[in-house]
Amino acid sequence: MKSNLFIVFTPFQLFVAQQIVKQEELNNNILIKGWVAGNKHFLEIYDVIKIDEYWNKELIFPEISQIDGFRTNSLRDVKDAYNNFQKLKRIVLDNNVTNVYLGEIYNQSLRFIAVTLSHMGKSIYWFEEGSSHYVERAYIFDNSKQKDIKIKLRDLLYYMPLYHVKFARWRYNPGCPPKGLPMNGRFTIIPGFYNEKFDKILKVENIISDRTRDYINKNVNNEEEKRSLFVSQPREGKLEKCCFEVIQDFFSTYDKSKMLYIKFHPREKQEAKKCIEQIVSSLGIKYMILSDEINIPIELFLQQYKFDEIILFDSSTYFYNGYIYPKTIIISLLPQLYTKCKTRRIGNLQLMRNYMNKMNLEIPQ
Repeated sequence: MKSNLFIVFTPFQLFVAQQIVKQEELNNNILIKGWVAGNKHFLEIYDVIKIDEYWNKELIFPEISQIDGFRTNSLRDVKDAYNNFQKLKRIVLDNNVTNVYLGEIYNQSLRFIAVTLSHMGKSIYWFEEGSSHYVERAYIFDNSKQKDIKIKLRDLLYYMPLYHVKFARWRYNPGCPPKGLPMNGRFTIIPGFYNEKFDKILKVENIISDRTRDYINKNVNNEEEKRSLFVSQPREGKLEKCCFEVIQDFFSTYDKSKMLYIKFHPREKQEAKKCIEQIVSSLGIKYMILSDEINIPIELFLQQYKFDEIILFDSSTYFYNGYIYPKTIIISLLPQLYTKCKTRRIGNLQLMRNYMNKMNLEIPQ
């Protein structure tokens, strides 16, 4: 029997994958569960949000996020990458996989999987994975004179002998656009963004597992109250410090009659969580942490509960307003962050401008 293979790295990818299964009425579906480095706790989240009847088989494959052979500093690296690919290949062949569904088109491992499995005759379908589906990255190109030579040598000496494909163009241009990648179709949530004939609009439904519903109901107060939601976004170094300052400035004028719910990003570090809690606590704001023990996607909460407003920076949540959950007032702190970063000459200002353009926000001068 032919089967469909879905590969997920994040809880939101699983959320979208299940929407595809439901809309397309797919049967005999195989789910490969992986995670990005340091986020093994995603397995707990998968177990809560997974709709059991959608999946005929589930496999845990932590190495799936490093399958592209990007790190080849030693023979051990080469061997590990090759063995991981052979493991994936066995899964595909043993289960007669014909269609492969992948999210995050800028992820190197998924690009590699698309190229290699397409070479094996499999159909490749990309799907929505968040704001990266709509916002252009600041492309990273190797513009050295040796670039073309390095690409040819890498393909000739590494990719072609081991995997029988050319992939070095992605290896040396990791941020380059997805033009040229195998793509038999693509699922998009927001209509009117892509016009290619193979794009299919994914109409998100309120499908939810009993485990998820029970967990959500334990997290939100059912009493009538004014409530706001703050969605965090992980940052690093000096950029993180700027974020904390923006949060401090914004919540210093917050209406304290409202209950503030805080939803941390699944990859948010404990130190950052403590800093944000300390800020709102020091300002005398009543707050609750949503989904702290098992950090399920915020979109599942927004399908079940109404908030008066959502406060965020450049979270994917902004893009799904009115598509995944009912239309809500959204306040973005990205312009304030941009101003601070521009003054201090830190952060990727071009990427911030790209986000503000897509979010229809005025870019500060």
